[in-house]
Amino acid sequence: MTIDLGFAHLDLPSGRRVGMVDVPGHSRFLHNMLAGVHGMDAVVLVVAADEGVMPQTREHLDILDLLGVEHLLVALTKVDLVDPAMVEMARADVLAELSRRGIGAEVVAVSPPTGQGLEEVIAGVTRLVGLAPPVDRGRPRLPVDRSFTMAGFGSVVTGSLVDGGLRQGQEVELLPGPGGRPRRARIRGLQQHGRKVDQAQAGSRVAANLQGLDAADVRRGQVLAPPGTLRQTDRLDLRLRVLAGAPPLRHNDRVVLHAGTDEVVARAVLLEAEMLAPGASGFVQLRLARPVAVRDGDRAVIRRPSPAETLGGGVVLDAAPPARRRADRGTVAALTRRMETGGRVLEEVRKAREGIEPAALASLLGMAAGEVEERLAALVAAGEVVPTGDAAGAAPRVGRLYAIERWMALEAIAVAAVEAFHRANPLRAGTPREALGAKLAMRGRALADAVDAMTARGALVRAGAGIRPAGAAGVPAATGDPAAAGAPAATGIPEVPTGPALVALPGFVPTPTAAERAAVEAVLAALAVTPLSPPPVPELARRGLTDALRQHLEETGQVVRVAPDLVLLPEAVGEARRRLAEALAGGATITVAAARDLLGTSRRTAVPLLEYFDATHLTIRDGDLRRRRGGG
Repeated sequence: MTIDLGFAHLDLPSGRRVGMVDVPGHSRFLHNMLAGVHGMDAVVLVVAADEGVMPQTREHLDILDLLGVEHLLVALTKVDLVDPAMVEMARADVLAELSRRGIGAEVVAVSPPTGQGLEEVIAGVTRLVGLAPPVDRGRPRLPVDRSFTMAGFGSVVTGSLVDGGLRQGQEVELLPGPGGRPRRARIRGLQQHGRKVDQAQAGSRVAANLQGLDAADVRRGQVLAPPGTLRQTDRLDLRLRVLAGAPPLRHNDRVVLHAGTDEVVARAVLLEAEMLAPGASGFVQLRLARPVAVRDGDRAVIRRPSPAETLGGGVVLDAAPPARRRADRGTVAALTRRMETGGRVLEEVRKAREGIEPAALASLLGMAAGEVEERLAALVAAGEVVPTGDAAGAAPRVGRLYAIERWMALEAIAVAAVEAFHRANPLRAGTPREALGAKLAMRGRALADAVDAMTARGALVRAGAGIRPAGAAGVPAATGDPAAAGAPAATGIPEVPTGPALVALPGFVPTPTAAERAAVEAVLAALAVTPLSPPPVPELARRGLTDALRQHLEETGQVVRVAPDLVLLPEAVGEARRRLAEALAGGATITVAAARDLLGTSRRTAVPLLEYFDATHLTIRDGDLRRRRGGG
């Protein structure tokens, strides 16, 4: 009697080699059968002619139905041991059972000792293989059904490879791992259907020789996958159907989940009712006793632990869900949406409160990048998802994606924070972007992309150098153009940096009081007398230049802070830059003294101004000399 999984291969007349997994038929070993039936594209169902359809036959057909296996061939065996009338009765019994289930399948009478029917079985398998080609989604995983040590090779694991190919030398990880951390390994060698290969294809039986793992560390039920492409979870959301002949499933029932080659005890949290009656379907969250590694869209089976029997099964809708609220319309609506591919994409984005990048989204969902991009384009067009990134660049880049509900909440936080900043700092052109990041719990590229998206949508505007207050003496009003900060355009000379990135509310203009405007005019007038030999900041302070006003003038582009105690008009900085660029053309160099004379200023101004140009990439210091950065 078969009590565990058996493995072989079959060479078809076409030359194609297919893998065969022999699973036990007795009900006592159904847990082994469930581990072997994972990943099957088609099935040869064996029924003995001297017994006909047995209870375990019906249970096997139930499981194949729950797992979505559609292609079936029936081998009616032992026909040499019974008379023809018994064979026909057994055939009729099988056909009646298949008809009751709506299954159309060929039934072949077989006798291995005499050879009867063997050619018909091989022809039937050839047809099945053509009906069920393996699918390569580019997300390979190998659910492990055996692990052992081979002398001279080390650790070997075997399984039915699904969703993509593996190659020799590839790094992989084994999930679930201890403490939530996958174990890493490298594929030293591969066999596919008993043949050594450099790359194994989806839909094949594979043995992988692993470097970095001991066979004792691997158990049936774990999964090999490329790093970062699979996650482990101790909760699963399913659309689950209870078999018509099974007892009802009640809320909080203890069940055994069979997913891939794994089995784990779980508690069934019914999300819509207190009970699922036989034949009924509903949304269920399984709370697992330990983590498993599965993907959205996987099929799974649940069984009662005692007395052991199959209760039902279904499709994993969310492989890493939050704890769901029962009898909640939002929960039911979200899971209903996840039953459709576009809805799965949307709901995964909704779960990512900090946003999610398209590549990570495709990996989590186990979908091809192109399919995810297509679904996202439709969701963006419908206004349900907001993308960030650089859409206007030479190579458009999508950053993080946000569900519209989350995005509107982030915009509201940002607008409220900037509005509060304006009230507290009426002279400031805007709030520093990094300060806004603290409110949004973002930083770096994610923050920059989010603020760019908010400005593109009109919730915020960029502020800072070049954004002039209305009515400022001698300058244009609210140009919004950082190039207005001084340097001549299209000269190839680096422009004056605009300082830290600032953002403001649309329509906001910093508005000094009458006394502050008078102080501004006095300061600007003093700077204009001798633009390249300006008064130091302490002297300007005596003319009314407070720290707040200085910052205001910097942020609105009316002055450039060259050093802590030195500010200049942007026009003066632009002129100094032009003179230096001309003097350094052709690889020439200049000393501090020569720069001082060239600019007609003092050493007190020349030294910090040269250091400023070093920092802003016009010049580079070489000992006591300066030369043009880049040699131009």
